[in-house]
Amino acid sequence: MISNGARSLWAIVTLTVAIGFVASLPGCAGVGPIAPVVVSDLKSVAGTWQGVVYEPGSEPDNVELTIRGDR
Repeated sequence: MISNGARSLWAIVTLTVAIGFVASLPGCAGVGPIAPVVVSDLKSVAGTWQGVVYEPGSEPDNVELTIRGDR
């Protein structure tokens, strides 16, 4: 049998998780679709770029891309 104190703690934890989940939804909805960008000059994007790649069915991968503007 679960004591009243344990039930109250469980209710508080459940409520906190639910509120956190609901509060995070607007942030996810604001991302929107990704639109392609036209690059007219390779030198304008030259440099080292870092980010995260999300592929379906796999863990996120940290990537680093170096674009040289001299080629």
